[in-house]
Formats: sequence, structure tokens, C-alpha cells
Amino acid sequence: MNQPPWEGLFPTLRRIRFNLKLRNIEPLRIGVGRGGDRLGAPVDLSVYRQQVVRKDGGGYKISLEPVIPGSSLKGVLRTASMALAASCGLEAHSGVGGDDCVNKIFGNTKTFDEYRGERTPDDVRSALRGFCPLCLLYGAPNFSSRVHVGDFVPTTGARVGVKTGVGINRRTGAAQVGMLYTVEYVEPGAVFEGSISAVNTPNWMLALLAGSLLAIGQGWLKIGGFKSRGMGRVEIVGVEFKVEPVKVEANSCLLPPLDLEVDEPLSLNGCRVKGYSAICGDAAAYRLLEELATAWSSKYCSKLRELFEKRRKTAQQLIEAYQASSEGEGF
Repeated sequence: MNQPPWEGLFPTLRRIRFNLKLRNIEPLRIGVGRGGDRLGAPVDLSVYRQQVVRKDGGGYKISLEPVIPGSSLKGVLRTASMALAASCGLEAHSGVGGDDCVNKIFGNTKTFDEYRGERTPDDVRSALRGFCPLCLLYGAPNFSSRVHVGDFVPTTGARVGVKTGVGINRRTGAAQVGMLYTVEYVEPGAVFEGSISAVNTPNWMLALLAGSLLAIGQGWLKIGGFKSRGMGRVEIVGVEFKVEPVKVEANSCLLPPLDLEVDEPLSLNGCRVKGYSAICGDAAAYRLLEELATAWSSKYCSKLRELFEKRRKTAQQLIEAYQASSEGEGF
């Protein structure tokens, strides 16, 4: 059976979407730094706000409300995935400051782009399979992320509190005289809703994403700032999972493998089928998250660890051959 070309974003082989509701069980602070009064908050450190459109009687009302930016949540997701991959002994890059597979394998983005433009599709896919799980899932320079995280907005108006803090002298560890400041935060109990979508995620990659979501939803990783001061913990209070296409056989719904060397078929028990899609509601979707997270540690960690070195070596050999041929053409 031929390997589906899952390594890139085209052609689209699979679409997934998590519709989530998150409730902060601790004060939540995602800020914009000093100067927040420009957003209508007369404090030193305001929370991040965006315009939110809500129905108001027969019309609509626009107001500035605290939101969880998708970029902030995606950063925490990548951090969680990095910890899960590292716990398996897998190479995992942060994607920050040149710590990524494009620079690690190709040396720079120019060589990466030239390689993709000049080599066969099979050679390009073989090189991409040498990327670490983090770069494959969340992207790297000139290699698009297959995950999109939308902004999470409050389901109703979130209450914002203000507290006064005092700056700490880093040298002495004592309070700094004259360093009082005021800071905004979202009070506990606010519910934020939004979505996380992805394309061409093999089942092992979906397991890594699910484990990362649970790490946040179960409080292992926090969102926003002031984490050491008791802020940032959230929980998942609602989840819906959608995926297409799926395979239906013998009255069961399956998510077939994409990465044939690693994936195992995934049963979507409790999900309803609509056309080529499967939709899993709250209970079934959360159970699926747990099953996927377990599969990451019990199945996919060891498989990927055994296969990664082989894939990385193949990628490096292809790139070395390409660079040698390019240097030869220069003469």
C-alpha cells in the first residue's frame, strides 16, 4: 500500500477541528504591557482585549472584552507537546531563535526553499519525514504549521479585577521601594470558547495534540502571565471533535492511518457520522482525547523513537547529496 503524502499540507487528506470551552479556575492574565490605558483600562498592566460582537435584542452590540489570543494558546500547546516528545526521548525543537528543523537539517531557509523547488516530490517528502514531531505539527521557518488556533472569546461578559502589586529587587529579593503597580486579571469562572483546527495530521500526531490539550485542561500547564503568583490555570468544560474523511465499515467508524509506518487505526466510538465526517460530542470527544493521550505514551512514543533516527539519517543523506551536486554544478 502506497504511503499517503501526509508530510505537507497539500493535497488535503484530513481535516480535524476541536471546538472547545475553557474555564479559568484561577485568575487569568494575558496582558499588553504598560500603556494599557489606550485600551480603556486605567491601570499599569491591562489585560488583552478585542472587539467582540454579540446579539443585543434585534441587533448587535460591539464591545471590548478580554480574550485568549490564539497565538498565546498555540505557544502553550507547543510547550506541552515539547515536554511530551522529550519525555519519550524524541528530539523536539522550540521553534524560537533558530531552534528548528529547517536550520538544523538544511542550515538555512534558502537551502530549504531551493531543495523543495529542485528535487522530486518523493525526495522532498522523505526530507520532511526527518523533521521532529514539533516542527512537523507546529511548523518551522518557511514550513507552514498544520495547526491553527483561533482566538477564544468569553461566552458572556468576563469580570475583570484589579490588584496592586509591588516590584521585587532581583538582587536582594526584597520589595523595591517606589515600585507599586496595578494589574488587571480575569476573575475565575469565565468561560471562553474557540476552536483548534488542523490538516493532514496522522493519528500519532493527533495523539500528541490531544495529550497537549489535556496537559493544559488538567492544569499541568498554565496560560498567560503571573503563573508563579497563582494565575493561569484553566479546565476544559466543553469539547466537540470533528474529522473528515472517515472510514465506515461493519457499523463502526474508523480514522484510518496516514503515516503507515507509525499509525494505528483509530476507532471513533460514540461519534455520529454525517456524510464523510464524524462528529463527537462532549462525552465521546473527551473520552477520545483521553484515549489518544494514552496512545501517545503507550504506543507512539516507542514507535517514533525507533523510526526517527532512520528518517533523520535518510533526510540528511538526501540533503548532503543535493548539496554535493549543487557544488559540482558550480564548477
